[in-house]
Amino acid sequence: MYFAHIYFLTATFFSFFQENLIIEGYCSKISVNSGDSLTIYVNAGEKRDNYELKLFNLEGKQVAAYKTNVFSQEPQKNKAWENGYGYKPSLKIKVPNLKSGVYQWEDRIPLIIKKDKPKIVVVYNSNRENAYCNGGGKSLYSFNSSDFKPAQKVSFLRPMRLPKHAEPFLRWFETQNFTNVGYIADGDLDDYSVWGKADLLIITGHSEYWTLQARRNFDRFVNEGKDAMVLSGNTMWWQARYNKNRTQMTCYKSKDDDPIANKKLKTINWNEPRLNYSIGKSIG
Repeated sequence: MYFAHIYFLTATFFSFFQENLIIEGYCSKISVNSGDSLTIYVNAGEKRDNYELKLFNLEGKQVAAYKTNVFSQEPQKNKAWENGYGYKPSLKIKVPNLKSGVYQWEDRIPLIIKKDKPKIVVVYNSNRENAYCNGGGKSLYSFNSSDFKPAQKVSFLRPMRLPKHAEPFLRWFETQNFTNVGYIADGDLDDYSVWGKADLLIITGHSEYWTLQARRNFDRFVNEGKDAMVLSGNTMWWQARYNKNRTQMTCYKSKDDDPIANKKLKTINWNEPRLNYSIGKSIG
């Protein structure tokens, strides 16, 4: 009995340690199609060879696993909040053939898998999470930034969790039996070909940061007679921009600080008269 008791404790501890070996991480892209190339970057509690990196859906079910070597990593020191963490790659894969949805590596690193020509589209609020994330030392807000000075550019190549304002809906929706559903990230709103043939667009939880192209596409969608369901306040609050490879989001929140010459692209509140594109014009 004594040895059986010790064995039980050891097995339980080992299982717990295995499940918590991965501290954090991020993907090279937040949203992908099945078959796309994807790189995953993780920070582990210790070096471990042939570790089984697992992918879970929002119901907590494992849907894929890949063996790889993991190890401890630290963010780069040169503005990691702006330039990304700069982790070394932990795993490179071809995205498996899974239904569209929100997934998490190790139940903590989000990944959105898209779908061709969905009829219902759910928008994952990736911009808002990037804006509030202070990984590397800063966010777009003073309250959680070093020296209480906010950043004006933030990288998507940092560890982020599920958006807390949308997570309850996302987890609930995963359990429903709706058919032909596709998920996209905020950045995908810029490409109308990805989602424009849907019948319904669902905007989840506190969707604050929108590009000019995303708003134009949203208006086009509604003007074509399609339906949009907005499930939160503060929607379309700030204009944002991406860099060329879409790994970084910019929002100065001040017309004087933003150096861009095109006044229509100034990253300020959408209700500012100089943008001539009030929030009411899109969602009332």
